[in-house]
Amino acid sequence: LLGGASFGNRVVCEVLRSHRAELPSRACNALLLCGFPLNPPDKAEGADQKRPAHLLALPAGVRVRLLQGGKDEFNGPRGILALNELVAQMAATAEVVEVPGGQHTLPAAKGLKQLNWTQAQLNTFVVDAMVEFARLAAAAGGA
Repeated sequence: LLGGASFGNRVVCEVLRSHRAELPSRACNALLLCGFPLNPPDKAEGADQKRPAHLLALPAGVRVRLLQGGKDEFNGPRGILALNELVAQMAATAEVVEVPGGQHTLPAAKGLKQLNWTQAQLNTFVVDAMVEFARLAAAAGGA
């Protein structure tokens, strides 16, 4: 199981893509990505094609969980919808877990009061999503 946050997500995707054969097999079958920077803030969607390319280049046989804040400024103008559409195009098995009100620097969040959440509840949500994925990856031989 490999993981990253923000730019580290792009780095770990590239390492897995380009050096998978050199990594222990248990380390390269699952990626946990927190706050994937799909689109630079204040830029048109697709302004940097390298960003989605990192995900699209992941091979089949890799399981990916993207923990993504619903209010992440790196989601782009269409929000988390663009990331969900990209995931559907990936060869890797991927899923997006939306963190309600989550910003780019998870578990930071906006609007928790309006969502009837506390920061402690949000922290638990994020940790539970991580632990669940680690267990799934271990059961599949990727941790």
